[in-house]
Amino acid sequence: MERMCDEYAAILTGKDRGSEAFWAIEKRIKADKKRPGVMAEMSRSEMPWIVLGLLQDHAITLDNLAGFSDDLVDRMKFLLGSSAI
Repeated sequence: MERMCDEYAAILTGKDRGSEAFWAIEKRIKADKKRPGVMAEMSRSEMPWIVLGLLQDHAITLDNLAGFSDDLVDRMKFLLGSSAI
């Protein structure tokens, strides 16, 4: 979250006109609200996809999944192994 705030600040203090910076921030925040590390509401059925998104965003690692079911951990390893991470 801090990284995103720093990026927002860079947009706001950049060389773009005020209106351009405003609309860039608005677009960025709208997109960022959908990112797994920012989402406030989620359902149990979406959990594997949210965990995968957190792993892909490097917000968590496989080590952080200690205590989760072996099935979930194995599924994440499989999905990560089949993606370009």
